[in-house]
Amino acid sequence: MLTFIIFIFLANYLECVSDNTPSWSFVDDHHNECVALKVDATLTLTYFQENSQEKSYVSIPLLATSTVNRYNSSCNTLRNVNSLNITSQILSLDFPKNYVGWGISFFFSNDTTLFKIPSNNFGLYQIQIDANFSSMPNTFINPKLETHKYISFLDFNDNNDLFNSIYAETDHSYFCPSSNTYELIGPEEDTLEASITLKNFRTQAYTNIYTSDDEHLNNIFSSTTTKINFQEKETCPSDQSKTDWVPIISGSILTALILINLLFYLFYRYRLSNDVLAIVNPNSHFADKIYDKKMDEFDSLDRSTNSD
Repeated sequence: MLTFIIFIFLANYLECVSDNTPSWSFVDDHHNECVALKVDATLTLTYFQENSQEKSYVSIPLLATSTVNRYNSSCNTLRNVNSLNITSQILSLDFPKNYVGWGISFFFSNDTTLFKIPSNNFGLYQIQIDANFSSMPNTFINPKLETHKYISFLDFNDNNDLFNSIYAETDHSYFCPSSNTYELIGPEEDTLEASITLKNFRTQAYTNIYTSDDEHLNNIFSSTTTKINFQEKETCPSDQSKTDWVPIISGSILTALILINLLFYLFYRYRLSNDVLAIVNPNSHFADKIYDKKMDEFDSLDRSTNSD
């Protein structure tokens, strides 16, 4: 029993240690969690400085203390993009309050008429980054613009780098732990470029998971959602051959604990005398050994008496 308790503790500890990735989800007013995301993300953005024609490049992390923007997030909305209405779910995040005007939105769809996906699938088709350079004066030095919106390029007649890579069945979650960089806006001369690097990435959309009152309130007021009901993983191709070390380490620890317990038990039994073993286990063969010993002693005593 002790071994089992130690194993459960170590397994939970290893899982926590191995995954400190921040996560967020959007829960609607009916307590349905429709879209969720867990990721270590880095944004690489370009901007123009005053009196300079050269682009400057800056990389900033998506901070774990970012919060869900409930007004911009949605479980069901129509977005007009390139004169087309796209059925969408949106997870919108605001940076911490000391970075006013910064945010990022992830747009998902399950529209099989516009996107080349099988039925009952969802995909991430667009990302928007809202930048307020003035609230990061030490990072964006002397910017020509005060604010800017970086919206990933979307062309239905071309391959969509995001959507062709990040999709899964609606009863699964997309999972890709390795680091992947996606170009959001390409390197054109007068265009501000943007890319995003996603690591330990897991997301799901078009789910209908009911949440309790506590989870609902946590989603509204907490910086990150600590209890997200992620569905079964659908691993990206680049990580399908990689080993998940957590169950391997946990299994090795459990095996070691069993062997240690077995060695202690055998050593304990070895140190006990036959008399004690017979008391603790009267039905064992040790009782026969004691009986045989007593009979031998009696026979020896009897022979010595007769010889006298």
